Amino acid sequence: MNGIRIAVLNQFAGLTDDEVAAAVTALQIQVHEHFEPAWGIDAEVTFYPDGQAPAGCWQLVILNNSDQAGALGYHDLTNEGLPLGKVFAGTDLAYGNSWTVTASHELLEMLGDPDINLTVFIENSANGGILYAYENCDACEDDRYSYAINGVQVSDFVFPSWFQNFNLPNTQYDYCNHITQAFELLPGGYIGYYNVNAGGGWQQKYAAGQSLKYSMRAYIGSRRERRRTPKVQWIKSNVNKVLTSKNRFARELTAEIGLRPITFTVKFYDGKGGICFFDVSMGNDGKCINSDDGDTQSFTVNQAPGIQIIVVTGSAPNGGKITVEVTDARGNVLTTADDNSFSGNIIKSFIKPYTLN
Repeated sequence: MNGIRIAVLNQFAGLTDDEVAAAVTALQIQVHEHFEPAWGIDAEVTFYPDGQAPAGCWQLVILNNSDQAGALGYHDLTNEGLPLGKVFAGTDLAYGNSWTVTASHELLEMLGDPDINLTVFIENSANGGILYAYENCDACEDDRYSYAINGVQVSDFVFPSWFQNFNLPNTQYDYCNHITQAFELLPGGYIGYYNVNAGGGWQQKYAAGQSLKYSMRAYIGSRRERRRTPKVQWIKSNVNKVLTSKNRFARELTAEIGLRPITFTVKFYDGKGGICFFDVSMGNDGKCINSDDGDTQSFTVNQAPGIQIIVVTGSAPNGGKITVEVTDARGNVLTTADDNSFSGNIIKSFIKPYTLN
């Protein structure tokens, strides 16, 4: 190890600490056994379930979305001014992407360019050229190019050779050998560039023929957004509340930004079951419903506009089915969810995204 210590913190209600711990084990293997031999950079990656990072650690924080990051006080750097990576796991789930691939992506890029200021200059004319962001996962970032470590999907990453044009035949450009030449962008990949002649700021270059999607845009607080933000405008984190596993669910459902009432309607079929929702006004204990077959119950909590996640957990001793309908205060249905996986006394859970306008 070269002295870099990275603390992983889970601030997202949709993931258990056990799930994050398993992912961190895979990430440590990737850094030590795969990334370090290629890049010469190693680190100690440790999960802290209590949400408290020791002094001197870089941080990788698992969050719902960029709005929650700001609400909790996670900004551009840690409170000590050290590198900070963010994984918007709720957004990944909402778009059907793998949060562990994103976690791997953010971790490796933070190691490769911790200050988000490194570039490669390609002088394509006598009077100017293009700066390329020194990001080691963007070119091959799509989930289809990921690989598994102990059952956990992690991101492919490029080698330093990807950024240079003088390579010999049979040069390896990425860990999984998907890329065949320098500066190649795989489908779903991209790279940030700055045309020094045009002076138009940082732009995104995508793979040829790539259809643009809204999800490709840089989120507030992401590495891409911070790269184009002047360093004098970077803000240290001032975390106003650490979310323990007990109160994380409550904070996630409300986000405490522009709250508005949301009504949850819950109905159980074919057995007995239970489900818990939380609201900041309820404290850490939340509100739980136990229902018999065919019973319907409703109650209201407060939530913030934007993409939200409902995490439904319960048990159906008789192998029952649970149906959940989420409506706003005017009765408009935001999302519905059915789960048939409840069997015996095994507690299951499922996650459904919806957007609150």
